Amino acid sequence: MFYIIRGEAYRSKDIAENSIVLYEEFRDENPIIAREKCFRFYQNYIDIFLDSKGKNYISHDQAEIDLQDFFNSVQEKYSVFEKFDANFGVCIQISFVFNDTVVHTLKSKIQIYEGEDVIHGMQKSSEDLKEIYFKNLKSEYSIYQNYGYEMKNFSKGYIVSGLFEDKVMEYILETPIDFDKVWQP
Repeated sequence: MFYIIRGEAYRSKDIAENSIVLYEEFRDENPIIAREKCFRFYQNYIDIFLDSKGKNYISHDQAEIDLQDFFNSVQEKYSVFEKFDANFGVCIQISFVFNDTVVHTLKSKIQIYEGEDVIHGMQKSSEDLKEIYFKNLKSEYSIYQNYGYEMKNFSKGYIVSGLFEDKVMEYILETPIDFDKVWQP
């Protein structure tokens, strides 16, 4: 099991063609160490982006607001049939890889793995993705439990339930996203 950070961010809001491309794999015999290194690498980029805007890191939610220029150009692109979002795919994401079967290798030597699940990220709009992140984080937690991997103090439980449903405690390995806010009715 290992971790990947991949993504693309704009250097300038008005020039979508001038982007920063990230790809780094983090491997260690102890997966929690690889995870820590990956999240630290991610946070370093977020801090650099914030610093370039004269801001400090407060929270993931605030960073998403402060850093929109890096994920959202003012340009729009058009296809023959319709207008589409030029910012699609502009993001920075962290994935864990459990099945390292390579399904595709890009010209840049970047590999796409069969068992790659995104657990964290920042992009133009990530509200819809937070449920996917949570689902994948539950899978990650399950793998750690099933294989007896060390979790350090990253295990965190969240009460998730519908308005008229019984409360259910779900466990994940913590990320900078405050899922308590995500699950508020």
